[in-house]
Amino acid sequence: MSHVHNTAKKGFGLNSNDYDTHRPRYAEEAVKEIVDNIPKQSQPSTILEIGSGTGIFTRALLGSTTNEIKKLIAAEPSQGMRETCRGSLTEDLVQGRDVAVVEGTFESIDAEDNSYDLVIIAQAYHWCTDYQKSLSEIARVLKPQGKLALTWNMEDRDCKNWVGIARDIYERYDEGTPQYRLGKWKAMFDTDAYKSFFRGTDYNKYTRHVPITLQGYRDRQATKSFINVLPADEKEALLKDIVDSISKQPDVDWINQDDGSLYIPYLTDLYIVHLK
Repeated sequence: MSHVHNTAKKGFGLNSNDYDTHRPRYAEEAVKEIVDNIPKQSQPSTILEIGSGTGIFTRALLGSTTNEIKKLIAAEPSQGMRETCRGSLTEDLVQGRDVAVVEGTFESIDAEDNSYDLVIIAQAYHWCTDYQKSLSEIARVLKPQGKLALTWNMEDRDCKNWVGIARDIYERYDEGTPQYRLGKWKAMFDTDAYKSFFRGTDYNKYTRHVPITLQGYRDRQATKSFINVLPADEKEALLKDIVDSISKQPDVDWINQDDGSLYIPYLTDLYIVHLK
């Protein structure tokens, strides 16, 4: 689709099952806060998730709700990710609710005006190519007093020095991609659409330490779009460099160094944007 960043189109179209397996899940507190922002009303809510990827957040949301939701549409431009997402939404998880996975982007939403109580974008809005158009579309499909929830997971480099060293090794490869850490997505707050249609944004963050192995950390980095598109030999050399570097750092919280298990600090940022 024309609105999809080229690196995202190439990098996320590969190995969607690996992405789903190795990418981090969301802090339970962040998921709970988003659930708490589902409108309390007589009828269950309708929710749109844009950039739903392989369904990592989709499943977290469905697993944390029952009668709060009657309809959930997960929109994602990558065919491979949509297929992985569909395959992961079991009947036990859906529980009879109206859930569909469709093709879609931030800038083009196939829905009538005033269709959704809440729009959610998890680990994705930094890929938006036109925030003015996107926010105008989101405002159009939200019901009065609706909300937009934006959330991201990030390895917390301020918590542990080894995290910063590992990130410095691989982040030099992400030149030209609009990564969340660069803050370019904050241009949304300067758009006429934000100023016209939204009345403010709440922010909260959640920290946690997640168990992982060195192999798991390697596999997780391999799913990043800008690493996934590297030539095979360069990709393998980079991943080895990352793991070798971590093994030498003195501040790693090892669970068992013999089997390479450790704790990695994560930060989950959550923004709740309120429609006027």
